[in-house]
Amino acid sequence: NSIVGVLTGILNSLNNAVALTGDSSITAGVNVFTGLLKSVIDTTIPPLVATTTKSINSILSALTQVDCDNAYAFTLIGNAEGTCLSGRKLIIEGTLKQKIVYTAEVDTQSVHSAHYEVPFMAFIIPYAKFEGLTYQKNIEVYDPVTNGPIFINGYVYDPSVGITVDLCEEFNIEKCIEDVYVYALDPRRIFKNVTVFLKAKPGASCN
Repeated sequence: NSIVGVLTGILNSLNNAVALTGDSSITAGVNVFTGLLKSVIDTTIPPLVATTTKSINSILSALTQVDCDNAYAFTLIGNAEGTCLSGRKLIIEGTLKQKIVYTAEVDTQSVHSAHYEVPFMAFIIPYAKFEGLTYQKNIEVYDPVTNGPIFINGYVYDPSVGITVDLCEEFNIEKCIEDVYVYALDPRRIFKNVTVFLKAKPGASCN
C-alpha cells in the first residue's frame, strides 16, 4: 500500500511540473502517459498486495500453533553402569551381625559360637528427582542435527529458574542376605564372605 502511495505521488508531481511549462501538447501527452501508468498501478498492485497479505496471514496463522515459550527440555542419559548421575547419592550405613557355631575335635567338648559385628557402608544412586519438575513422556523438541522435531522423555524447565536437584526425600531400605560363602582354611581358621542386597524405596518427602 505504501508503494502505491509513493508511485501516485511521483506521478502527481510529474503532472504538476509539466503543467508549469505552459505547453498544452506536452501536458496532454504526459497526462495520457501518467494516466496509463496509474491505471496499471491501480489494476496490478492491489491484487499483488492482497495475495502477499494472504500469504503472510497464512504463515502467521501456522506460527500461532507453535509454542514459543522460553522453555527448554532435557533427558537423562545413563552411564555404562546404567545409572544416571544426577547428583543424588543415598548413603546406607549398617552392621552385619554374624554368629558361627562350631565344636572342637574332641567329642566331649561342648558346642561353641563366635560372634562378629561387621560395620559396612554402601552407596545407592537413586532415580533423578528435581524441585518443581515432573517427568514427562513424548516432549516435542527441536533437534539441530536432523533440523526437525523429535520426541524425548524427560523434563521441561525454565532456563531463567534453573535446575535444582531435590535432595529432601526419605527412603525406606529393604535388605536381605543374598549369598553366604564359607571356606575352611585349616582346623582353626575359616574364610567367610556375605553378600547383602539393599533396595531403596521412596518414603515420605520432607518438603
